[in-house]
Amino acid sequence: MGALAAWAAAGLLWWTLLEYLLHRFAFHGGRPLMVSPSNHGRHLRHHARTADRRYAVASWQLAALGAGLHGALFGLAPGGAAGAAMLAGVLCGYVSYEATHWRIHYARAHGRLMRRLQANHLLHHRRANVCFGVTSPLWDAVFGTGADAPLRARYQSSMPSL
Repeated sequence: MGALAAWAAAGLLWWTLLEYLLHRFAFHGGRPLMVSPSNHGRHLRHHARTADRRYAVASWQLAALGAGLHGALFGLAPGGAAGAAMLAGVLCGYVSYEATHWRIHYARAHGRLMRRLQANHLLHHRRANVCFGVTSPLWDAVFGTGADAPLRARYQSSMPSL
């Protein structure tokens, strides 16, 4: 793998950790950290009204702020191409997050991975203290917030079919 591809992969990995941390601590912590109260409230509305598609994706303001902050941060990295590749990885991760989250809620899951992501996330909607990773169960496994197979199976069998 080339050096730029490695930087892009590092950006993607960073995105998965950031997704987990934001979801767990900023959107489900006691106080809304690092985000405006309106975005915290938007997330809570999404949990309360899952069928309302207006709350299924982040606001464009929050997305633009995140992209701008990462662009500035990675722009400071030595060797501009490495920073640009890392930013590309983060942005690909973010777009994948939004697309995966939308599919989880509004499309039929195909494939083993997508069915598992859907089961984990819909379980998270019922038990907000588990399964914070939307695009990957990696950080839930690392930090012990994943669902065990029996719990996931119990909720998966009661999921509505789309």
